[in-house]
Amino acid sequence: MPIHYDANPTVVLEAMSMGLIPIVSQFYGYIEEDGVIIVRDNNKLAWYDTISKLSTLTDSEIEKIRRRNWTSINRHFS
Repeated sequence: MPIHYDANPTVVLEAMSMGLIPIVSQFYGYIEEDGVIIVRDNNKLAWYDTISKLSTLTDSEIEKIRRRNWTSINRHFS
């Protein structure tokens, strides 16, 4: 379930450390970050479009993002 604002988005870091690809609203606290998908317009259609585009990625493209997330978190927080 999307939230509108989080001053300490620890859950994004936790998701990235598990190799997941977080999808967040523009109000979540991230400006641009590799591996974090940002929904610019906070409405249902924008969320649908973002998830639809993500679902068109190949398995290798998704795996590349997942590995980059995991590596980034481990490099900065281990």
